[in-house]
Amino acid sequence: MSWHYDYPLEYTCLSNMGPRSFLFYIVANIGPAGAHRPLAVALRQGDDVQYSLDFRVRRVVGDTMRLVRVLSEPANRIALEAKMELAAAWYRSSDHETHHLQRPEVPDVIQPQILAREDSPFCVPRPELPWSHVIREFPFISTCLILGLTDDPVNRTRPHDVQLQPLTTAFRDDRYEYGMVVLDISDLDDIGYGIVAFPIHYMAEAQMNQHGYYDLIEGVPLAREPDIVLTEYRPRLPLSAVQYTDEFPYQVYGPELADLKTVRLVDVGTLDYAIGTTISQTQDTNNSNSVAYTPPGLAKLQRQLLTQLLEIPGNLRSSDTLSQLLRLAYAGHAHINCVALENITYEAIAAAIESDELKNAYALSLCIDNISGDPKALVAALSQSMNLVQLCFLQHPDRETDDASAQLFKLICASSSKASDLSSSTTSEKKREDTTTEAQANWFQNRKITLTCAFSAPLREMPWLPYLKEEESMIPACAFPVTHMFVRRQLDFSEIPKFQPDYHFVGDALLSPERFAVGFLSYIRSIQTDRYLLSFALGPPTLEAYAAKSARLVVSPVPAESFCMAQNGGGKAVRSENDGTAQTEYNPNMRDVEAGSWVVLITVEEYVNPEESEAARREWKDPWGYPTHASFSRYAFFRARRRMPMSNFQREDETSAAALDALVGPASLEVVGGLQEFLHETAPHIDAAFVKRLLSEVEKDMARKTVEASGIDQLAVLGPDDARAVFRDFIQTSMVHSR
Repeated sequence: MSWHYDYPLEYTCLSNMGPRSFLFYIVANIGPAGAHRPLAVALRQGDDVQYSLDFRVRRVVGDTMRLVRVLSEPANRIALEAKMELAAAWYRSSDHETHHLQRPEVPDVIQPQILAREDSPFCVPRPELPWSHVIREFPFISTCLILGLTDDPVNRTRPHDVQLQPLTTAFRDDRYEYGMVVLDISDLDDIGYGIVAFPIHYMAEAQMNQHGYYDLIEGVPLAREPDIVLTEYRPRLPLSAVQYTDEFPYQVYGPELADLKTVRLVDVGTLDYAIGTTISQTQDTNNSNSVAYTPPGLAKLQRQLLTQLLEIPGNLRSSDTLSQLLRLAYAGHAHINCVALENITYEAIAAAIESDELKNAYALSLCIDNISGDPKALVAALSQSMNLVQLCFLQHPDRETDDASAQLFKLICASSSKASDLSSSTTSEKKREDTTTEAQANWFQNRKITLTCAFSAPLREMPWLPYLKEEESMIPACAFPVTHMFVRRQLDFSEIPKFQPDYHFVGDALLSPERFAVGFLSYIRSIQTDRYLLSFALGPPTLEAYAAKSARLVVSPVPAESFCMAQNGGGKAVRSENDGTAQTEYNPNMRDVEAGSWVVLITVEEYVNPEESEAARREWKDPWGYPTHASFSRYAFFRARRRMPMSNFQREDETSAAALDALVGPASLEVVGGLQEFLHETAPHIDAAFVKRLLSEVEKDMARKTVEASGIDQLAVLGPDDARAVFRDFIQTSMVHSR
């Protein structure tokens, strides 16, 4: 092809693009004199697999809006309030205001050319980023950040495309690779945000066409690759999404852009710490929003009482004195947020929450590393205080392990299960089990528990729930019924197809029946891509909200053990008793299934037209080029009638056929049915017809994503015999063969 333009060469800008990646800061006015300080920082790496000029800009707009929704969600509010109060105390009492000459920075990387060839490394997904196993100061907020960024069906951001950074990380405005987004949660009723990012110019000597611009596709070939130049004018000012998109010569549309128009833009002082402004500069800034953080809703007198609580020497604090001060300080308030208090006792807290002054409170937040005494006193008081339905048991930001919150949860489960011990010793075993279940159900009824360990462990890629002895039980099935998921996927199209078995332990996610149901409906839609089970960690709070396609996003713990196994290629993640770090054994060990707990079995299978030729079947296409195989899923909910020792079924040479038959037989497992039947047993207030309609909508959505096969349902419930047979096959396939 030849070009005959007579126009002269010009050194000009061929294209403007935004940064490929972004640093995200979640901040609040918790520093000295109301200065903003970070609660979580993460890098979200981008790629150019879905190339278009506006792709990078649209992506950061979507990221920002999702994070605003997560941080604005009412169901996440109590945990966020508790974390902010804890962070304010931490920044007050520590040396974190010491600004070192060298703060950590995210390094720059080589940028792709404007039109990368198909064989270019820039046209494939980038390697996932490694995660550090260090303890994060505020794991709930870090989890909000990761889940908000990965809940992206368009770009399919992977968990390890997001890398948490130290809170002291400084943003550099001379980096080509990344820009910055700051989200201000000082006022949870009025979340703010700001984008700081600068266009990248692709400059080259090019011959313009008759319209005065260079055609990237059909223009005269360039003599050399364009220069990649970062814009010289880089004001450190926060931009709104509209202002940021206006920096580029192409139109950006979308509902997220419209939604962000209603969200507050932060002022320039919010950026001070992120961009490395010194303490003196921060304190001298005339910032109208620089008001020191105080717990929301506290009156002046109550703040003074809290100050007195913090100043009383530990040796002068009696439980009675502390209890009286707590009653006065939090009287009439909905959230008893005690995370900043040190040297208090469980006995004082227990006495306070039993008082008339605090009877209207519905949430309690504690930093258990700051509390002494017997935690059983608190557990007993909570058993009598059904108005406290949200409990946050946090740990200090400078903790060395997450064990304290895990041990407290273990104590709660054990104490609630022994609530019936005062009954007659002659009570029958069956009646005692029923009484124990009722006691646990009463304790956990409608309660939401936030534990530091449950949110911290996945970030460290390690489990937090200990493996228990045969006589021990920890997860109360009445509150968190589903503990195991067994998912198998068909690998080939042979007469006897092979399956890949994937075992997931979800008991550590602490999912209520309805919260599990919401996650299950989302997971079934994305079963081929959601290997980390993030569908269960972020989503609408209720089935009603799910049905309404609500934008609400409630944060739950990521299933830690399953997350570790997925990242390790199916290996079992175990804890080292010596240093608390994560180790990996490449062995698909399964936890035992406790009596009364629930198991979900899912089989993902493929249908191929039996009349199709072998050659066409191998190519998965018919003569016209259309795929003729169809994916469909079948599933079943089981309930364990007795403890199932799954750890005994790991080696094929040590397992008999009779033992396998007994494991999946009626004496061990009750095949209950599908999601409707599960909710009928565990959440009978939910309308069965409503659940049936939701399942039908999921099936229709699945049908739109694949080819429908005549006479085959896209989503169906396994019958009892098929369910037992598939479960038996799953266990047999997952065994480690002897060598």
